[in-house]
Amino acid sequence: DGALEEGLADIFAEFSYWHSHGGAEDCSWQNAARNIAHADTDPELITSMSEYEKGVTAAHNASALVSYPAYLMNTDPDPQRRIGVETLEQLYYIAIAISPPDTDLESYSDILE
Repeated sequence: DGALEEGLADIFAEFSYWHSHGGAEDCSWQNAARNIAHADTDPELITSMSEYEKGVTAAHNASALVSYPAYLMNTDPDPQRRIGVETLEQLYYIAIAISPPDTDLESYSDILE
């Protein structure tokens, strides 16, 4: 349905932004399509799998199911729990590398855990 791909595109766009600024700026978690930082208050975006209906929910709306957790990991107010960009990149690169070709939105969260 494209939600997984859109969510990953959002995440990797943030990584690109971070690298293009020499790692000197935090990720903004905003792009032309959506504001990931405020996905929990955007009525168009969903952040809970209980709101997702495969084949019904638009990919744009469901993409936050992938990108919003990355935002939360990267911006956690507790520095002991916060995951820096480089570690987050490794997590997502590994998750993609070990994902079978038929990975869908539902199974991707299992891979990240």
